[in-house]
Amino acid sequence: MNVTQSDLERWESRYRPVADVWPLSPLQSGLLFHALMTADDDIDVYTMQAVLDLEGAVDAERLHRAAQGLLDRHTNLRTVFVTDDEGDSVQLVLDDVQVPWRTVDMSSEVASSGVTATVPFWREEETRGFVMDTGPLMRFVLVSLGGDRYQLGVTTHHVLIDGWSMPLLMQDLMALYATRGDTSMLPRARSYRSFLEWVGTRDLDASRDAWSHVFDGFDEPTLLAPQSPRHPARRATTASRSSWTRSV
Repeated sequence: MNVTQSDLERWESRYRPVADVWPLSPLQSGLLFHALMTADDDIDVYTMQAVLDLEGAVDAERLHRAAQGLLDRHTNLRTVFVTDDEGDSVQLVLDDVQVPWRTVDMSSEVASSGVTATVPFWREEETRGFVMDTGPLMRFVLVSLGGDRYQLGVTTHHVLIDGWSMPLLMQDLMALYATRGDTSMLPRARSYRSFLEWVGTRDLDASRDAWSHVFDGFDEPTLLAPQSPRHPARRATTASRSSWTRSV
């Protein structure tokens, strides 16, 4: 990755302040390609959503501070994706990013139709895509269901995290709720940059040779599973669309 002074000045003029500049992992490169190729009226299957069921006296402002603490704690949640002067994609780590947060009262709808009344709301929230060069690529919505019941929805893009990471982030969110958003009370989080540095030490030629050996003998595109017209494209919500119940 070769970053020029012209690149830095251009990025700083738009995103000031920029804390760091990272390359993309191979997987991120592929995910970003698909995101940029998705038209506005198409489904971005790499939008992820987790919905948590909360019960008890939820302090909305305290939960808001916990969500902000999550972005403050994990630098990779504050990245945007841009190109340098050569047209190569990089990710910028931004400082002082305010978490997208809003609250919605659906208690009357739930009282008349049950909790399933929230399903269309979450589907609509999930269809709101992300602009990859405009962060943050994560947003939170706290929905009041009435009677000390709530749902917290976290929508993000797969280019930031994977399905394994989402439950871990939700654990951090609950811990930050307990500490009122004070990140100093939690163990230090290792930066995603360390993983990117490790990826940079890998022998790409050796990796290509290994995969070439695996696919030796294939001379045309090959489906891994039959394609069914009855199952249209869906977003990458497996394991992350489930609801976790938390009492607070």
